Amino acid sequence: MLNVVIDTSSLISYALTHGDIMTKIVQAWEDGEILPIFSPDTYGELLDVLARPYLAARSGRARNFILEKIEKQSFFVQRTVSIAGVCRDPNDEKFLACAVVGKAHYLVSSDKDLLDLKQYEGICIVDPGTFLIALRLAKLTAVEMKATFSQEALQTIQENVCLESETAAKLMHAFLD
Repeated sequence: MLNVVIDTSSLISYALTHGDIMTKIVQAWEDGEILPIFSPDTYGELLDVLARPYLAARSGRARNFILEKIEKQSFFVQRTVSIAGVCRDPNDEKFLACAVVGKAHYLVSSDKDLLDLKQYEGICIVDPGTFLIALRLAKLTAVEMKATFSQEALQTIQENVCLESETAAKLMHAFLD
């Protein structure tokens, strides 16, 4: 199971649009393939945004679904570390702190200020679509990777997709064999 911090904007996107990519991530959450991590700060921000009248009116059942999933199928860190000056937007540093304390493999975000970091203390910072690639690869063995993807595709993935260490090792093994 992958430990994942999903930022507020990605969860709001799901609540409002039920887009295909975020729907697949939420399905992975429901299936127990990922364990989302929240801190008091990240959860508080999500609650504040979901309470905005415009969003509350449009998110309806999705809002309740997300909050129920968070309550039943996620991990809460009670403390965070102080992170300052790492991200262009200081408001995004709460997600980095949550990821560090929660030992997240990935921080999933569409926020350019976070995505530009690419990685922080071994935590891959990826957009939702890239996370789906990483999630798919995490499910495969090295042999399955090699059978599924061409050598060129494996090389492209290796060069361009941040992967947590176990999946990266499997990819390297598939690429070298």
